[in-house]
Amino acid sequence: MRIGEVADITGLSISNIRFYEKKGLIAPDRQVESKYRTYTEEDLYKLKKIILYRKMDLSIETIQDIIDNVDESKLEDAINNQINALKEQKDTIQSSIELCEMLLDEDNVSEIDVDYYLDYVKEEEKTGTKYPKLEELLDDVTNMTFMFATEMPLFMVSWLYNDKWKRLRHIVTFTILLIWLSYPIIIIGEELVKSGAVTGMKLFTAIIWYGIFLMYIVQYRHAKSKSR
Repeated sequence: MRIGEVADITGLSISNIRFYEKKGLIAPDRQVESKYRTYTEEDLYKLKKIILYRKMDLSIETIQDIIDNVDESKLEDAINNQINALKEQKDTIQSSIELCEMLLDEDNVSEIDVDYYLDYVKEEEKTGTKYPKLEELLDDVTNMTFMFATEMPLFMVSWLYNDKWKRLRHIVTFTILLIWLSYPIIIIGEELVKSGAVTGMKLFTAIIWYGIFLMYIVQYRHAKSKSR
């Protein structure tokens, strides 16, 4: 089968199928003469399993681990862990819903006693009630920034992604962000010192530089929202 046929059967986009190939979840044969990929029934079956696992909200990394290790207990452990994680998410969502409903009960929702509600949330969290973590945005920026570090050795990236090294990961992330964002400013500053003016090319380069950065942020957030 060609990729178009596989896309029609599975309902996946061609770019999604290519992504799963890149991640090593499937490995279709490539025809020598035409260079086209040929998908077998086994590839199709794997893709359907991937779809099922993604509908369970399993991460790509977990799916890779399941596929690479054909072990029934491995899959059962992954499902049990996912059930626990989803239950925790459910509790968090329910807490947020209840907080929203409390605010709507106010006579003037735009003039609420913010400190009262923040204290309420703090006390509820002490009793074990789950609310969304404020560090999630930081983690998003961290993960997105490491996409730029494509030349970093793979073992280093894996090490820094480990939760055990979260603090170090954040430090490295903000260092990379600082360098990325400050580079055009440094170039323009040097130009001003040397000639007292900035060439149109330097300004254009700076605009493109920040535009690429913004584009990656938008694409990353969009891709993440679609994967949920």
